[in-house]
Amino acid sequence: RDPYMTLFDFRIVSVIRSLVSWAKVSRELAQALLRKGYRVCIEEDESEPYDPDFPLTNELKAIISKNEKPAKIDLLVVRPELFEKFGRSKIRLAIMVFEAPAWPVSWVRAAKDHIDLALVPSTFCRDGLISSGLPPAQVELLPHGIDQTIFNTEGKIYTQNKDLKVLFVGTPARRKGLDILLCAFEKAVSISPNLSLTIKTKAWPFREDAVNDLEQKFSDFRANKISFNWIPNFLSEEELSQLYQSHDVLCLPHRGEGFAMTCLESMACGTPVIATAWSGLLDYFDASVGWPMEEFHRCSSEGLFPDSFPDNKFAITGDRK
Repeated sequence: RDPYMTLFDFRIVSVIRSLVSWAKVSRELAQALLRKGYRVCIEEDESEPYDPDFPLTNELKAIISKNEKPAKIDLLVVRPELFEKFGRSKIRLAIMVFEAPAWPVSWVRAAKDHIDLALVPSTFCRDGLISSGLPPAQVELLPHGIDQTIFNTEGKIYTQNKDLKVLFVGTPARRKGLDILLCAFEKAVSISPNLSLTIKTKAWPFREDAVNDLEQKFSDFRANKISFNWIPNFLSEEELSQLYQSHDVLCLPHRGEGFAMTCLESMACGTPVIATAWSGLLDYFDASVGWPMEEFHRCSSEGLFPDSFPDNKFAITGDRK
């Protein structure tokens, strides 16, 4: 008799109800494993950026449990300092992402002590984690994917008019480079008034400093009569795909990315990308598919990550001149 018959195959521990990329990855992984016939339960991490009003499919609602469920494999998509708390199965996997080459020492220590295998989405993350001290045998490359039934070119309209519609999709965090884009757009629109900019971002309370800077810049734009479109509300995957398709280019002048899911989604929708030629997206992004911004310098990552990462000052990240 199989001693595991009463167990789940996978227990996923992650924030599920949120717009952040790792919540999206967790939702997609859970549904993919279910489609493959695995028994899956979710233990939801309700720390920030948890959003209790975030809509979920009935399929996902049915497998979320507030009680501890035994499983063959834990799949942890939480902060590494929570590995010890949530890792209870015999086999413990964790999806780990960091946006700079030097990983926090405490994260590496937590991975060594409390998980069997770190799954990372990009070569950049893999190399950084290994060079920061995690043994290569404990790191496996597992790129993120997209749903091509949603993110595709069906409905994409290509125009040759002089108007250029620029799109930004991401959080207002300084690491994403929205401040750089807004400054560049302000200069560019004075030369080419046919430019338009759409900003899909949400004013999250845990990014209060970035939100304040953003609101000040928006106020300056309005005072100078610079037109822009801000979309702060939730969009479904289908609506997000339509947003990508309706623009000419996605611009992400980031200072560091673990993978940059928005770039891959945009490209799948037929909308090319302008982005800093740095970090995780270089596995799939180069001059053959978009416009990499090669001129950047490296700077300290201090101020790019939350204060809860006291050792992030050892990281180096890209920054536009």
